[in-house]
Amino acid sequence: MRHPRGLRVESLERRDTPASFGIAWPDAEHLTLSFAPDGTPVGHKANALPNLLSQLGPQAQIDVLRAFQSWAAVGNVNFGLVADDGSAFGVGAAEQGDPRFGDVRVGGVPLASDVLAVTAPYGPFSNYSGDVTVNTSAGYADGGPDLRTVLLQEAGHALSIGNSSDPASVMYEYYQGPRTGLSAGDIASIQALYGPRVADRFEGSGGNGTRGSATPYTGPLTADLTTTADVDIYSFKAGLLTRSVTINLGAAGLSLLTAKVELLDSNGNVIASALTTDPTTNDVTLSSNAINSFAKYFVRVSSARSDVFGIGAYALTVTQRSILTDVTGIVTNLLDDTGLNDTLSAATTLLSRGSAVGPQAEFVTQGGFGSATDVDVYRLTVPPTSDGSPINLLTTVWGQGGATLNPWVEVYDALGNPIATEVLTADGNTTTVQLRDVPSGQTYFLKLSSDTHARGNYVLSTDLRSDALTFPSGPVQSLDTLAPLVNGGLVLTQTGQVHLVLSADGTGVDTPGVEMVVTAEDGTVVATLTTAAHRGRSLDVFLTAGTYSIRFRALGTSAPVDFRLAAVVITDPVGATPVDPTDDPEPTSPPPPPPPPTGDPQPTSPPATTPPPTTPPPVGYTPIPFNPPDPGSDDGEPAVWY
Repeated sequence: MRHPRGLRVESLERRDTPASFGIAWPDAEHLTLSFAPDGTPVGHKANALPNLLSQLGPQAQIDVLRAFQSWAAVGNVNFGLVADDGSAFGVGAAEQGDPRFGDVRVGGVPLASDVLAVTAPYGPFSNYSGDVTVNTSAGYADGGPDLRTVLLQEAGHALSIGNSSDPASVMYEYYQGPRTGLSAGDIASIQALYGPRVADRFEGSGGNGTRGSATPYTGPLTADLTTTADVDIYSFKAGLLTRSVTINLGAAGLSLLTAKVELLDSNGNVIASALTTDPTTNDVTLSSNAINSFAKYFVRVSSARSDVFGIGAYALTVTQRSILTDVTGIVTNLLDDTGLNDTLSAATTLLSRGSAVGPQAEFVTQGGFGSATDVDVYRLTVPPTSDGSPINLLTTVWGQGGATLNPWVEVYDALGNPIATEVLTADGNTTTVQLRDVPSGQTYFLKLSSDTHARGNYVLSTDLRSDALTFPSGPVQSLDTLAPLVNGGLVLTQTGQVHLVLSADGTGVDTPGVEMVVTAEDGTVVATLTTAAHRGRSLDVFLTAGTYSIRFRALGTSAPVDFRLAAVVITDPVGATPVDPTDDPEPTSPPPPPPPPTGDPQPTSPPATTPPPTTPPPVGYTPIPFNPPDPGSDDGEPAVWY
């Protein structure tokens, strides 16, 4: 196990650091998963997982999916299988829903012999979140470890669940042989983070599993088979000219559910049915021409399998076709909300998903910018904490389908006064801001807009956390007519990736923006980042070892502008950080247990070693001139800002 590598900072205050595990995905009910194609860049190597799965046989991919679905079946989580275009692991994009690949990606390359796989839990600073890298040289195809057992733990890590000291747990550090499912402790862990699987809104108090309790179908809907015994029934009446009905159940990309769909007449007789038992092709379509005008019909949805693949979310559409026209349900376009919630007085109220602060995101909704000037305002009230102490509000907004909306979030108190927030991420795709020490019971407004006047749909997630997510920053610096430039530098003795956040502020409306340019020793510009006044922008830059100069300059008018650079080094394979699988990453999956002393029996409870917490080393800068650090004080850290 290696200590996190990092950059050393001179004279910066101590900061809290993000936890490696325990940070819930903002919208775990809509997670996607993909298998990276052969040759996909994973660090400095090429993905070789397809070859390994081929050696293991046609069931191998299903075993991987079963590992993830085992967690989804007992928690408020869905994994939808989607395509993967082979983009390199770690490519930055949407918080969730990037159209190029899944939120969770599964790949594999040869790794060191003491690790079976590595996985990064969810975190707001890197697109490596949730990505799984299997050690393809671990002997899976040669009678070695059981791939499904290893992936059970990796799926837990992808959901931000850490290792367990309980030998009965799939999260136990050491590989103990094949396992068939989760322990009671594992189920408690996933439900503590995401809650138990919740019945859909159509169930009511008595369910909708009979014709007498059937839900009237009024348009396209999304529902859930919460257990393998769950049955959902919907009713509809055929129109005057209806001659046929087509029923589409969509689960592909939404969950790993395998379902059975039946069309029943008013007496409960089955007119038509269809099903799928393959979670990799799990959409179901059936049609019937035996339809009578004004007759009542029922659609029954149930599990096609009795295992974990019989559980999951689905979308249902019933289309009636007539001689003259197609009668379809109500289609909702999020972009049509233009002007409906543009002011604080007309704000949309967000309802908490729980009665108290918990580990999962408390507020999640979808919306859209319907015009270049559209603004959306939301109202939320902070639920109580367990001990009544203040909480930290973490708000994230990102474009659906990877749309680049350049979203911005402003926070106001109950009286409409603006409140300053910390910018953690603002890369054009995703914006995350944090407000510290929020009291329970207080009302706040979130004002969303697009800095580039883009149109498109977005997802808004607000998480209330007891621990602040922060990283070190340099001092506030100023640019004006007397000091139009500020210079600094970085000596990086080891290759690494850095997450930078540049924020600018001022007192007037004509306050200029700030540009930051990072230049290598040979004069090559390796990174440029600009931010407007009263804004923050972030950039993830991969820097090879060497010396870099950094220049800051004001953009626009000569009015004074204050700015600050915050940064975190992203190098540790555990936590919200990129993983370079070619560089002997720290194991996060059960390695083989240490051999027992000669003559002693194999221990049943070997001591568990929990990975050290990810501690992003401090990063900062000081303006030139500077006093170089005493060479004798160098503690071996790979980089120094100056």
